[in-house]
Amino acid sequence: MKRHFTLDRPHALLAVIVPTLVFAITSIYGIFGLITGTDVAWFGALFGLGLLLFLDHFVALSHPTNVIIDENTIQFRAFWWHHTYTIENITRINVRPVSRGLRMYVRLNDAGLFKGRYWLHLDHMSDAKDLKDFLENLMNERHPKFKNMDRHSYKRVK
Repeated sequence: MKRHFTLDRPHALLAVIVPTLVFAITSIYGIFGLITGTDVAWFGALFGLGLLLFLDHFVALSHPTNVIIDENTIQFRAFWWHHTYTIENITRINVRPVSRGLRMYVRLNDAGLFKGRYWLHLDHMSDAKDLKDFLENLMNERHPKFKNMDRHSYKRVK
C-alpha cells in the first residue's frame, strides 16, 4: 500500500518554493557583485550563503513537499528531485520533534550536506500523524535505546 503525505500548497509555496527562489536570486546577485568588484567581502558572503541555502533546499531536499511510503521504500520529493531509501537499507535513523511537535527533523543513514536531512512540516502535511507514527516506529525498531526518550523538553525552566 502506497501512502502519500503532501504539504499544503500555500505552505509549500511560502515555506519551500519562494525561499528557494530567493536564495537562487541572492547567489546570482552575489556573483554579480563579485564580478563588478565593488565590495568583494560582502558580495562573497552573500554569494556563499545564498548558494549554500539554495543547495540545501533544491538539491538536498531538506524541506520536502511530498513523502511517499510504500511496503519497502521511503521517498522524499520536492521540485523535480527525489531521494529514495529502501527500509531494509536504513541503518541509522534519528527522528526529533521540534517546535512543540509541529515539525520533525529526520536524519537517515549517514546524513550529509546533499542527502539524508529532512525537515517535515507536520502541521501543514496531510495525514501527518500517520507519518509521524511510522517514522517513530521505524526509529524504535532500528534504535531501541532511543525508545521512550524525549530529546527535547518543552517545559519552561522558570
